[in-house]
Amino acid sequence: MYIVVFRNVSGSISNGVITWNRFENKKQFDNWWLNCKNVKNWYEIVEEGVTEQRAIELSSSLESRLAGLQGASRALSELEDPLQIISDSTAH
Repeated sequence: MYIVVFRNVSGSISNGVITWNRFENKKQFDNWWLNCKNVKNWYEIVEEGVTEQRAIELSSSLESRLAGLQGASRALSELEDPLQIISDSTAH
């Protein structure tokens, strides 16, 4: 197993969020990284060849969590009426 940790650099609401993925081996990862269309526009490599424990540590870091909160906050601020989501989801 070969674990790679990524940071989202897409500019979307997930920008800055750190995530990770398992690959069978480095060769499988290299093939995916080189051949997957636009992957480099969405992610940058933080660390590769790490343990699952290290991947979890990085993805649950304060930096990653703050990026997620900032993205969610930005998405909510762009809504015309953020409370409309709540009332729409409860109205049946």
